[in-house]
Amino acid sequence: MFFFLYFYNLHEILIDDESQTVLTTRVIYTDNIFQNFMILSAKGYRFFLTNEFLYVLEYEDLSEKKFSLKICPNFYKDYKLSSVELPIQRIKDHSFTILDSSESTIFINVNHYGDDAKFGNVYVSNFEGKKFVLSLLHNVRDDKGFCDFDRAKSLEGVFIANHYEHVEAEKYKTNYNYISNTNERNQRHETIDSYKKSVITYDKGSYWYPIPAPEYDFDGKKLDCHGECSLHLRGFTDKYSNPLYSSESAVGILMGVGNTGIFLSQQPEEVNTYLSRDGGHSWFQVKILFVLSAKN
Repeated sequence: MFFFLYFYNLHEILIDDESQTVLTTRVIYTDNIFQNFMILSAKGYRFFLTNEFLYVLEYEDLSEKKFSLKICPNFYKDYKLSSVELPIQRIKDHSFTILDSSESTIFINVNHYGDDAKFGNVYVSNFEGKKFVLSLLHNVRDDKGFCDFDRAKSLEGVFIANHYEHVEAEKYKTNYNYISNTNERNQRHETIDSYKKSVITYDKGSYWYPIPAPEYDFDGKKLDCHGECSLHLRGFTDKYSNPLYSSESAVGILMGVGNTGIFLSQQPEEVNTYLSRDGGHSWFQVKILFVLSAKN
């Protein structure tokens, strides 16, 4: 039996010319209930274990909150960590979110822009789980690391994600890390939240497409949705928290809450429930009725 845990260690670093005591961690490994153990990472901050891989988040610079992600296969007794290979090396990696590891490839969201950044980039791995390529820019995330990224549980390769419109995301990033005024930062957050879009992939992130809007509403009235208009669904970061629903036992059935239009709406009166019966290729607007009964 194998065990992993954190080994806590106090360490002095300088932050803003003041000595502060910070808590650092190590990731260690044992297979004999800690009669002895091996240090896998002296700078291990977090770890994530799947059936195929062990991921370890290491801190490079705690004062700047810069991290790197290490990996090794989870079927060797002699664990040897190596760095994941991302196609973008010129910008900092502030945090990582493992989005999905269910289909022999790994999706991760990398936050390159700081603690309160509203988005990160999605990367997908090869079968070894080590080399990653860019899959989706500006994937919506919150300050806790939750991301708008969902898998259709009954179908292989089908995922739905929310991202920010590219031009507005680039405006958001301009000089963002140099803005110290809290009000100005909050204003940027509020502005960019109006530019969320939903996309779907049918091939594990190789290509992302707008989600096709239904032709008719629930009452049979034809919807005026053409051109850039498409269907947008709420995700994990939404304040109302209505993520995509799917089940392994209901093949092709997807259900979500959102709206048709150019962007994802934040207005409750514009939100409806949508259903797909073919794995996201077509959608219908539906109404769900709850019947409550009471007995004396």
